[in-house]
Amino acid sequence: MLCRSASSVQLLALPQAGMIPEELLPPGGKVDLFAVHSRLNVEEHRRVVHRDARWVTIVREPTSVFESLYSFYGIARWYSLDVTELKKVPLEVREPAPFLCVGLFSRGCDSFPLLGKRSATRFGSDVSNVCLTPQKLKAFPRFGDIFGKNQMLFDLGFPDDLSEARLRQAIQETDRLFDLVMVAERMDESLVLLRHLLCWSLHDVVVFAKNARREGVRPALDAHTRRTLRELNGADGRLYEHFLAKHQRAVLDFGVRRMAREVAALRSLRERYFEACGVLRVEGHNPFPKFREYSGLVGAYATDSDDEQCQRLSFSEIALLDEARDRQVAFLEKARLSQQKSGSDV
Repeated sequence: MLCRSASSVQLLALPQAGMIPEELLPPGGKVDLFAVHSRLNVEEHRRVVHRDARWVTIVREPTSVFESLYSFYGIARWYSLDVTELKKVPLEVREPAPFLCVGLFSRGCDSFPLLGKRSATRFGSDVSNVCLTPQKLKAFPRFGDIFGKNQMLFDLGFPDDLSEARLRQAIQETDRLFDLVMVAERMDESLVLLRHLLCWSLHDVVVFAKNARREGVRPALDAHTRRTLRELNGADGRLYEHFLAKHQRAVLDFGVRRMAREVAALRSLRERYFEACGVLRVEGHNPFPKFREYSGLVGAYATDSDDEQCQRLSFSEIALLDEARDRQVAFLEKARLSQQKSGSDV
């Protein structure tokens, strides 16, 4: 693989594969970096990345994943169930259970467009004007057809209700495809492994944590709720344990002491950037628009430095993506003009 500095690659950030307009693809139709949220479709992704691309993803402890998305997308409002109330709903039922128009979804059918005709049909009914509530937790429809149980496997392109044999196969397929599966709970170690995979420097993997809820904001989950969420996301649990074990083996292969030195160096470098950039941590409402996160519930940063690197490290996620997309469009326009000029000179 040709090793290049992280600062020299093109960035294409789109929500999902199969939705890339021609005008957003560079000449040749291949991008150097495909990033940000995308449900995996290997065939479609391979259409737009180079043959020698390195494939990287990240896993996180499944209970934390589910609680986080439940909070972030306000799913409690749709199910009329707080995350701590999910334990009251049986995961499975021995006999086929009817769908009810009252009960869990207590605010009325009109309040839940998610559970309309499309979802009713999906659960084996042709009823179109009633609110259908499955009486087992594992049958709850995905919020917006996207968010729900076993989210990591779903994002990797698999159904969320795989059989045991198919689950093992899915984990092995994922293992073969990805060059590195980072672990959120081992982020600094994962960043060190990433930098060596891509031949980057420590400066290339300096990051500030974004979208992390402030202390005291996350709900305290009791043991029963945690157990329910672990069982509900059991397939994701298998996926996570597999790649956590693989990460631990990778650290051993890398060298435990060597990894400790690099992690310490990375953390020290991060603090140096923090101080050199004059970065401020902002709790609650952020008065600086370009540094303002989606919610005052998450920590944010601000800086008055004019340095581009300092700005980007402190930007909110949306502001950073907007800049990346603007730079991508400008790059593509310049490339097309150059191509047109070369053609007219022939």
